[in-house]
Amino acid sequence: MLTNESRSSASRNPSTVARSGDDYGAGLPKVAIIVLNWNAWEVTSDCVRSLASLDYKNCDVAVIDNGSSDDSVEKLRHQFPDLAVLENGVNLGFAAGNNVGVEYALARVPNTFSC
Repeated sequence: MLTNESRSSASRNPSTVARSGDDYGAGLPKVAIIVLNWNAWEVTSDCVRSLASLDYKNCDVAVIDNGSSDDSVEKLRHQFPDLAVLENGVNLGFAAGNNVGVEYALARVPNTFSC
């Protein structure tokens, strides 16, 4: 069970929810969480904050920006400096945008599950 201290620590660093000193994730599969953003940085920000409170800690979060024109990338990077934010440059659509995230996750940690 997470304490309030470990929850607040996770909320400060949502891009790497798993922490090296946290035994809860030991032995559990590494999971990549891919969040696709398109001109909705506030919704994406809420989602990233929510993900930081997950009980499952052996996961990494990556936001894939699908060609936003509303300064989403800058705002998300400012709010979450440790968050992996990848830019597609153009709107690739839902499936292709998520595929960028899957490729990123698999390159970082082979045998990663993504959702």
